[in-house]
Amino acid sequence: MKENILLATDIGYGDTKYGFLEDGKLTVKKFPTAIARVTGRDSFGDYIEEDNELIAYQGKNYYVGSKALNYPDRLIPTRTPDFNLTYSPLILYKIFKQEDLKPRMVSLSLSIGEFKRKKESMKKICSKFFVNGEYFEQEIFVFPQGIGIWKIAGSPQNAIVIDIGHNTVDVLSIKNGTPDRELSFGIDNMGTSNIATEIRNFIFQKFNELITEHEAKEILSTGKFMLYRKEIPLTEMVEDLKKEYSEKVLNSILQHTSLKEFFKRAEKVILAGGGAYFFSKETQKEYGIEIPPRPEFANTEGFFQILSEISGG
Repeated sequence: MKENILLATDIGYGDTKYGFLEDGKLTVKKFPTAIARVTGRDSFGDYIEEDNELIAYQGKNYYVGSKALNYPDRLIPTRTPDFNLTYSPLILYKIFKQEDLKPRMVSLSLSIGEFKRKKESMKKICSKFFVNGEYFEQEIFVFPQGIGIWKIAGSPQNAIVIDIGHNTVDVLSIKNGTPDRELSFGIDNMGTSNIATEIRNFIFQKFNELITEHEAKEILSTGKFMLYRKEIPLTEMVEDLKKEYSEKVLNSILQHTSLKEFFKRAEKVILAGGGAYFFSKETQKEYGIEIPPRPEFANTEGFFQILSEISGG
């Protein structure tokens, strides 16, 4: 077991990313932020046998991560009010057991829109908890989304960070090396699920086929759709959609008049999160936007740097 270590997490509405030191190097991984409440029978009416992936928490049983996706009718929507406050201990337990960890310091994060309201509650819920009959206690640090991206980008004195997640887009403005609350905010329902819905609608209208959000994101990544074992090229349509989506995100951000002026003159505009993969290169170039090498893990990597500084190591 890896004890007395630092663990950085980024629990998103789509995926949970996390990082820790392994053999002296930062290892980053992810799994779906999927939680299924498990009762006696599955979707086919068969009894569910207990296994080592079944997790008991507060008198109920759950599957967490990829296994939960096998029970779509039991999945708890990640947009359920206070999902992160209620289920973060389950997700932390999943990481602890999957990686055989016993960390002394753990970082968590919250969307900018809910950071002030939920920070202390998140810290209290995750610092001490019982899961599967085991007691866990660790020091918790809660950061606003985007601060890790800013850190990994070199902590520029005047910058705007755009963090595109599954459901939300978080905008963090840094002025003179300090977060500016007036110019920082979150936008709901503007994340990657937005562009995935556009792809799903297109496929249904064009081919009369219903596809999942995961399949839609595959099309966005590859520019191809497989049907009856035939590869249908959709590169041009995908690039058009990326361009439209990128402009939609920027227009939503720049509706904030005071931010519009800062956007023009900021030292850097950094874009990261899973949505960075679906951002138009043309728009990126036009507005002078930087994207870090591993945008999906940028927050996690930056959170780990901050934890290391706090711990003195």
